Amino acid sequence: MNTMNMMLRIGALAMMVVLAMPGMGLTTVAMRATVPFSFEAGAHIYPAGQYEVEYGRTGSALVLTTAEGKRQAIMTFPAGDSNQPKSPRLVFEKTGNGYRLTEAWVSGSGFGVGGKRHKSPTLIGKEVKAERVEIAMSLR
Repeated sequence: MNTMNMMLRIGALAMMVVLAMPGMGLTTVAMRATVPFSFEAGAHIYPAGQYEVEYGRTGSALVLTTAEGKRQAIMTFPAGDSNQPKSPRLVFEKTGNGYRLTEAWVSGSGFGVGGKRHKSPTLIGKEVKAERVEIAMSLR
């Protein structure tokens, strides 16, 4: 097993432990957003709909909960400047017909989180320009 696979497995195990223990830092900030399009986040595709977004100040995970109650943790890393707080919102990257969650700015945190950015797709040898789409979030 290579180092990257080992790190992914350890991260997934840590997420399962944290999700199984209510109140362990993931529900520090809870927001709600309505996303009008399907999107990719982490290794999953999510349908358009209303989502609850939870983020712990530990900075390790973002949890998306669908209207049906399905929860999914997405590993994250800090993004942005904590001295310049942003309004609460989800930021998506649109390329072609697809959307991918790239940042989540949560109320009171002063920083966002982002998923790993992939190289922009190409279309017949030309790079496709990504469009930034923002969805406002409100307190739960």
